[in-house]
Amino acid sequence: ADSQPFTIIIRAKNYKIYKLIDTKKIHHSQEIVKPFSKYDDGEYGEFKVHVEVNNEFIGRILQMGLGLEVISPPEVRNRFKEIIQSMNKLYQ
Repeated sequence: ADSQPFTIIIRAKNYKIYKLIDTKKIHHSQEIVKPFSKYDDGEYGEFKVHVEVNNEFIGRILQMGLGLEVISPPEVRNRFKEIIQSMNKLYQ
């Protein structure tokens, strides 16, 4: 497990999830990057957190299912991609 913290951009894909994350913060470092609104590429809001990518963080994001997407950095996004692909294989 990486103990190196990353600044991670997380996108909330619907207003309900956005409000939930805004109220029950993922981490104390959490800041709003983009308020929930309509943008050229869709309707969403974005948060920034500075955290270690540990099981607790991963669980917290995956708990929200399709409601949340890790946007950046690429190495953290890929970590989620690998976890989700492994889970997908498990249920083939």
